[in-house]
Amino acid sequence: MQEDSKRPNIVFLFPDQFRADFTGFNGADWLNTPNIDSIAENGVSYSNSFS
Repeated sequence: MQEDSKRPNIVFLFPDQFRADFTGFNGADWLNTPNIDSIAENGVSYSNSFS
């Protein structure tokens, strides 16, 4: 099966008990979250969303 390179890679993070301000990209300089920071900086981060 040939992989279609035009299809985007989409990742949704829905942590149950995780505050948004506990990430480096949201200003928490006391907590190291390099992988989450990289995803947020290279993609889209919503600060106000509802489900």
